[in-house]
Order: sequence, then structure tokens, then C-alpha cells
Amino acid sequence: MAYTIRLTNGSTLTTIADGTVNTTSSDLTLIGKNYAGYGQFIAENFVHLLEHFSDSTEPTQPLTGQIWWDTAGNLKVYNGTTWRTLSSIASTSVEPTSAVTGNSWWDTTNQQLYVWNGSSWTLVGPAFSSNTGTSGTVVGTITDTANVNHVAVNVFVSSDLVCIISKDSTPYTPQTSITGFTTIKPGFNLIANTSIANVAYYGTAENSLSLASVSAANYARTDIAETFNSTVTINNNSGLTIGTGNQFTQSVSSNVAQIVNNINNANIALRANIGGTIATALLVVGSSGRVEFSNAIAVTGNATVSNYILATQGENATSNVTGAIRVTGGIGLTGNIYTSGNINAVGNVSGSYFVGTATTAQYADLAERFLADQDYAAGTVVMIGGEKEITQCDTPNCEEVLGVISTEPAYLMNSLNGSAELKIAPPVAMVGRVPVRVVGPVTKGQRLVSAGNGCAMAATADSSMLAVIGRALENKATETEASIEAVVKVNT
Repeated sequence: MAYTIRLTNGSTLTTIADGTVNTTSSDLTLIGKNYAGYGQFIAENFVHLLEHFSDSTEPTQPLTGQIWWDTAGNLKVYNGTTWRTLSSIASTSVEPTSAVTGNSWWDTTNQQLYVWNGSSWTLVGPAFSSNTGTSGTVVGTITDTANVNHVAVNVFVSSDLVCIISKDSTPYTPQTSITGFTTIKPGFNLIANTSIANVAYYGTAENSLSLASVSAANYARTDIAETFNSTVTINNNSGLTIGTGNQFTQSVSSNVAQIVNNINNANIALRANIGGTIATALLVVGSSGRVEFSNAIAVTGNATVSNYILATQGENATSNVTGAIRVTGGIGLTGNIYTSGNINAVGNVSGSYFVGTATTAQYADLAERFLADQDYAAGTVVMIGGEKEITQCDTPNCEEVLGVISTEPAYLMNSLNGSAELKIAPPVAMVGRVPVRVVGPVTKGQRLVSAGNGCAMAATADSSMLAVIGRALENKATETEASIEAVVKVNT
């Protein structure tokens, strides 16, 4: 006798005659009474249910609520019209592999939720990680001393409250003290500098009621005559004019700062209180332009003379502290040295080389030549290895880094290395300032480590100090490779 198969809601699915099977009403085989060999169908039905019809192709006779495991990587349910994906959520400390679009991942290390967009993991939230602490805006309620609640926007950085934004028209005092915020005023409230040293608002303000707690009315204007009781800055090249006849001016012309006595042939005197007496220390003679000094001249920097230096008094030099001309440092000449006396040198004097101590260098780095397995561009990060002595550093955060290919070293050691047989021996800067090939964004002052392919990148919190090449001297915002100036100092 045939029997009827009903759905959970009581509606009829189909009627199966005796001794027959039904394979069209659902994805399971429905068996009629007295059908021979029904055991195989029952077993297969159980297996299909156990594996949720696992296949790369969707079931052809789905029922509402039926579950199907899409072997592409998603669990799906039939809603009566279409298959809806039940996205999986992975909870791990590392990114899941073989993700399918719509999959979710809870990063247990940083306590953040991501979703796979088909090519990469997109952060859902929170915007801050557990390592950085709460950072960003959080809306909250502050109860004042009168037990009145106020809605405020709190700005956090690394779990520290640094700003409160209030729309209340009058100030109020929090019932429970908030570090750095004694009173909440209308508008933008920045944490007190007693909590964060040197904290301030940086930017352009259209107007201000006061500055440094001084009323705006107490500040001088630049468009009218004013009397100043403090330091004055004149923001124009015409400068300062003194005297009833405009005799004395201080001005700027073509970026040259000028001190001028406008009276014909009149002098300019620089006077000082010397031992209680006002006396002239320097005099510019107006009739000739000659500069006269009343006392000895002490020069800590360079002294340039376009004509000649004439010492009318003096003595023969017997040491470095005697003679008419006495120089603590070295003397550099573009012409010849002629003397009617002797040249006495404590150090060495050579016709081809000068052997001594240099106090400055034209260029900025200390380098040494090493044999390389190929010719590398300036700024390439290298390490010991390869067929010769050095090779390009191809490993990120490499602790074997040696230095950077230099352009023009200030001092080159091992200078003859590689000169024979046309060997490649570039100068490798290990200390000093050189251009470096860098990939990714870098902020001036950041430490640099190897990025692979002979380039450097900004160090991260995980970078070893042994991998640090040096520090950037300029900013770089792009992802692509570019050359930037950096101070190189390798921890060998």
C-alpha cells in the first residue's frame, strides 16, 4: 500500500507506491514498501546526510533548510530560493590559509575581526589592536558634581584619554576625577600638560580669545604704530631705522643683512663695557672701509682674506705657539709655500701624499672596498657572502648585513683592493651618511633594516638590533623603491 511523505510543516512532499523508489522529490532516495535491495539506499542516505551532500556542485532537488558543504570551502543552507553561505569563523593567532570570500577570522593575538574579500583580509574592527590599546573616539557619559549626566566624545591613544569633546554650553566638573581634566568646557578639551609634557594643539586657528592666558587685546598690531615693552620682530626687509635724520638703518637686501650709517664718510663703532668703561672694540672707518680692532681677534671658524695677511710684528717660529702667525689647526693652500727660513714639521711631509691628521672630510661616510660577485648600484644593502667577499642582501631583517654601497666615501680603506684583473670591488659604507635604496614608507629618524633585493625598509617592533643598518634622514611615503639619505651604522 502506497504511503505519503510529509514535510515538517505538514505539507505533502510526495507519495511512494509499493515496490518503487523516488529520486526526484529530494536529494535522498525515498523507498516504497516491499522494495528489494533497499539497504543500499538507506545506507547511502545516511552517508549523504552525514557529509551534508559534500560536492563542488549544489544538490539538484534541495528542500528548504537543507545544508550543503560546498567543497570550494563554504557551508551553505537552502532558503527555498537560493543557497546562502554560512561563513566560517576561524579563531587563530595567524592568518588562515585557503580562505573563501566571506570567511571570517578572529585574530587572537591582536583581538581583531577580519573578513576575506577574495584576495586579502579586510579589518572589520576594532580599529586598534590589543597591542596598541584603545585608540580612537569612544562616546561616553560623564556625571558632574551635581549628579547630571553629560554625553561626551572621548579620544584615546594607547588606552590613554587625551581629549574630551563636549557640546554643553557651560563648563562642568566631573563627579569622579579624570586625570588631566579638572573641568570640562564647551568644545575641544585637551589633556593638561601636567599629564603629558608639551601637549598642545598644532594647526591653524582662525581666531583666539587669548594666547598663553594673555588677552588678545594686550598684543601689538602690525598695521599701526605701537609702543613695545618687550622683544620686537620686524617682518619686512626694510628693517629698523634710528635717528632723527634716519642716520642708522638695519635692513635686508638680496638676503644680505645690512647695518648702515647713512652719513657720508661716517664711522660705525661697536662698543662694549670693558672693565666698567664703554670702549670701542671694533671700528669701521667710513672714509676707507677699513676695519680696526682695538684688541686681539679670536676666530673659532674660518677667516677668509681676499688680499693678504700682513703681520708687522712678531718673531721667528720655534714651535706651534711662537711666530708672527700662529694657527692651532692646519693650513690649506692652493698656491706654493715660500719661506726664507726652515720648515719644521712634527708630522710627516711627502711629495705624493700628506700623512697626518685630518679634522674634516669633503664627503660623509667611512667606507672600505670589498670584492663583490657582481656590480651593484649605489645604495644597495650588502652582506658578507656570495662567490667573492660580499653579495646583495636578499633576506628581510638580515642580521648578517655589512653595509651600503657608497657613492663618494669621505675615507676609503683598502683602496687598491680589486684593482688587478679588473675585479669588482665597490666601496661599502659602514659608518656615515649615504643614499640607501628603500622600499615602503619611512619616517625621518626611523631605523632601517634589510628588505631583500638589496633594499632597506623601516624597522618594526620585531626587528633585531643586529639587523639595523642605520636611520633615515628624510621621509618617504611611497611603497615603491626610492633612494633616500640615511645615517649608516652597522652592528657588526
